[in-house]
Amino acid sequence: MAHYTILAEDSESSSKQYDDRDSSVSDNDRFLEKDLPLRPQQPFYRRHFKSTVFHSVLCTFNLLFCLAIWQWPRNHCPFGVYGPSLVYTPALDAIAYEAQTWDPTNIFFRNGSADPNRLHKEFGPPSPESDFAWAELIQYQNIRLTKKELGEYRDKPGLVELADGSGYYATLSVYHSLHCVKRLHHLMYFDHYYPNKTDQESMLIKHHGQHCLNILLQTVQCNADLSILPMQWGATTRVPIGLDEGHHQCVQWDKIDNWMKERSLDVFAPGVIVHPILGEAYPDGKGNDIGVALDRLLSEQED
Repeated sequence: MAHYTILAEDSESSSKQYDDRDSSVSDNDRFLEKDLPLRPQQPFYRRHFKSTVFHSVLCTFNLLFCLAIWQWPRNHCPFGVYGPSLVYTPALDAIAYEAQTWDPTNIFFRNGSADPNRLHKEFGPPSPESDFAWAELIQYQNIRLTKKELGEYRDKPGLVELADGSGYYATLSVYHSLHCVKRLHHLMYFDHYYPNKTDQESMLIKHHGQHCLNILLQTVQCNADLSILPMQWGATTRVPIGLDEGHHQCVQWDKIDNWMKERSLDVFAPGVIVHPILGEAYPDGKGNDIGVALDRLLSEQED
């Protein structure tokens, strides 16, 4: 009578033999003759090699992806951000933060003369050096944006489209604030920067200055700098002194400036900005130094 063996799942049970007269062995188990050689069972990792490699690669990819997402804010904003991105800006890719200490150099010496070593040459009495510093700081303030990049303004009527149809005339709010700082500096030297103005013109220029104060107040409160400024004792005065020597969380200005440079345009060049009814916006190639328009929007004009 032939003998059979059970094909078991482990090496221990595979060595057991049973007689076909053994009632404990079913007909379904009597399928492998003893005389036939048994093929050794491969280890688990060999039987599942492909699926193991696939899932290992998948897990590694997922791990790297999660690490990249976790590290992105640290690389781009190493000190975090003060709030979420609630408002759209086309310049999002240009935002990167760094810790900065501010220039402690006084603008003036005690004798009243300007310190030539001051970092910000924009300030101090009027001079070619000061005028050049201002011009360089805001030279890219006028930019071209696509309709999509205008965000919440994209469907607003009366937008200033460039005459060649290549985009829309715009700027970023930070450059409006810089313009206002410049305006207030110039107001301190009114006779130099605004000579021979009529009483009406002088009033409008001062009203422009009040507008700038309003803008800067809201800007400072909106972008609150929460770094610490401790009070310290002076050597010869009783009143505590506030001396800013600490670090501030600041954007890397060069990135913003370069982003603007790539989109900048000369709005004073002929044929760039043309009013749909009145023609050239700057026929003499320069703007109005008063900077106030007593007007209403064309889109709000009654038919």
